[in-house]
Amino acid sequence: MKLNPSKCAFGVSAGKFLGFMVSQRGIEVSPDQVKAVMETPLPGTRRSYNASQASSCVGRFIARFTDELRPFFLAIRKAGAHGWTDSCQNAFEKIKHCLMQPPILSSPIPKEKLYMYLAVSEWAISAVLFRCPSPKEQKPIYYVSRALADVETRYSKMELTALALRSAAQKLRPYFQAHPVIVLTDHPFATFCTSQI
Repeated sequence: MKLNPSKCAFGVSAGKFLGFMVSQRGIEVSPDQVKAVMETPLPGTRRSYNASQASSCVGRFIARFTDELRPFFLAIRKAGAHGWTDSCQNAFEKIKHCLMQPPILSSPIPKEKLYMYLAVSEWAISAVLFRCPSPKEQKPIYYVSRALADVETRYSKMELTALALRSAAQKLRPYFQAHPVIVLTDHPFATFCTSQI
């Protein structure tokens, strides 16, 4: 392996890595990404809608990102038909508000027991993987969220919960392979799984 010394930093307490700020505190949104979203003008054209899609890079840091920002993503999809609406503006402001105090994601300790909450709605599935360093403290590791396809919107709540688990397990595969993960949901998912086996 060859390293370019001008692009390397050794012995630093914090630095940029793959577009994120990594420090002893955890993984944070890069200040450059926050600045780009904060300074983005209100989208008025199709081209500026596409520029606004850059805000989706911060989805890893925002709980239920797809669910909360559905109007914004619908505006991007149907820009020619309806244009920029008040609900789009509210969703865009919500992104900015979330980034004013960007969350810090934690890194798990090897072989540590992790927990995952699953959430489903009419148009999105979400999950948050977190660790519990103490009984009253939860530190998020990763937020996962995605919109449902048209066919998936007709699934039952139980099927959506299974889909959320499958989606999260695929996205977070390295965590599932290295740690025991306890899945938490408001549906009697464990009963369903054991009765089907």
